[in-house]
Amino acid sequence: MGFTVNIGEKACEVKANFRMVQDVENNLSTIKDGVNNLDGAQLLYMSIQNNSINALVNIIQYGINRNLRPSLNEIEDFLEQKMQSDEDIETMFSLALGCLQESGFFKQARNQLIQQLEGDEKTKEMAEEFKKRGAKGLETISKFSKPAVDTASILTQ
Repeated sequence: MGFTVNIGEKACEVKANFRMVQDVENNLSTIKDGVNNLDGAQLLYMSIQNNSINALVNIIQYGINRNLRPSLNEIEDFLEQKMQSDEDIETMFSLALGCLQESGFFKQARNQLIQQLEGDEKTKEMAEEFKKRGAKGLETISKFSKPAVDTASILTQ
């Protein structure tokens, strides 16, 4: 349930686990009248579906164990290297999405978002696209994972 990124000299495992969900809910959720809406997981899932580079940064940052996390600058440098190739960055997005798709900790957020999109005629097509991209993400992560993907196989650094 995850993949490995080689950031600098370190191999860092990215997992969509309970710790990641806690960090996402605490740091990415919207706040209204001082109350955390606990919608960070849903926002992150939608953002990665829309190929947001910020979502990719967040998945890598929060998916790595707190004690082992590289700095934000190191993560950004890593992704900048991946951006040199369209294929590499697309694979990174697909791996990140697959990681969230595979995780039971993001299941409720995924399902709620898809149900909301399917419930509106204007966004039904988007819901179908999200389902297809989610299936592709699962396919990508299962193709690379043993149990974790080493992104050095995607791009030799």
